[in-house]
Amino acid sequence: MLAKVKNFINKYLYNNKTIETNNIIIETISYCNVRCVWCPMQNFKKHKIGRMTLESFEKIIKTNKDYLIENYNGVEPYFRGEPLLHPQFWDLCEVLRKNGINNGGINSNLSMKIDYQKFLDYELNVLVNLGGITKEIHESVMKQSNFDLVISNLKMLYKYGAKVSVKMNPTKINYHQQKDLPDFIESLGGKRDSILSYTTCYPIPFEATIQELNYFFEQIVSSEINDLLRFTYNVSDPYYAIKTKTPGCNFLMDVIFFDGQFSICCHDQLQKVNVGNVFDTPIEKIKSSDSYKEAVAIAKKCGYDFCKECN
Repeated sequence: MLAKVKNFINKYLYNNKTIETNNIIIETISYCNVRCVWCPMQNFKKHKIGRMTLESFEKIIKTNKDYLIENYNGVEPYFRGEPLLHPQFWDLCEVLRKNGINNGGINSNLSMKIDYQKFLDYELNVLVNLGGITKEIHESVMKQSNFDLVISNLKMLYKYGAKVSVKMNPTKINYHQQKDLPDFIESLGGKRDSILSYTTCYPIPFEATIQELNYFFEQIVSSEINDLLRFTYNVSDPYYAIKTKTPGCNFLMDVIFFDGQFSICCHDQLQKVNVGNVFDTPIEKIKSSDSYKEAVAIAKKCGYDFCKECN
């Protein structure tokens, strides 16, 4: 299992090329019902909280329809929160479908009641986060999640034939269960090849407080999972001396936050870069602007705070 994880890391995560990704993120909601131990955004309320209205989402899609189709493979209607908490999530999916724009899929914790048929109707790809394969471990890693509900939802999605993948972010609490994850998913009705080998990052190390860093390391890190982390560290340093294993800019991905702000990278978790607002300006005009081009140039040279130690 560890060899498989390392192969995935080497192939997809630890290259030294800057990748211009083919999807664009439109954040539909930024809050979550679960508190995963690796997520400083939700645990410490680091970011702006809100959701995009259906009307605003539809305006973005209709205004930029031709440009989106010509320049992106699709739209991912989620970012820093749990997308299925949006009260009109499926209406958002309908807007994409009616305008002929590919839905790039979502990440979800599945810790809520869901409409299984909708996943089939919209052929939605969903990547499900698991904290573990037992109730105790899962709910220790993904706090406030309901393991029994998540597993019930997974079983039904598999039964209906929905497009489901599963990942487990390694922590010192759950890493020993990774080897049993394929058998577990198969027992629920899923396919072994739908499991993603994954590594754990710390999304905002440069901007974290000592309190936040201590929480992260206390909950997650031990020497046993060093190979499954995307960074190196030094416990004798008060700020842990976090250093990425992949120096340089590995990828950029355009992001529209729920308030319309446009940024050049999904690692801009705290909305530090603002090159325009899509509620006022078409995406094509934003991306052809000097401010956008300058921001991209700075990011590729790791010139922003969120670039430093990005992992």
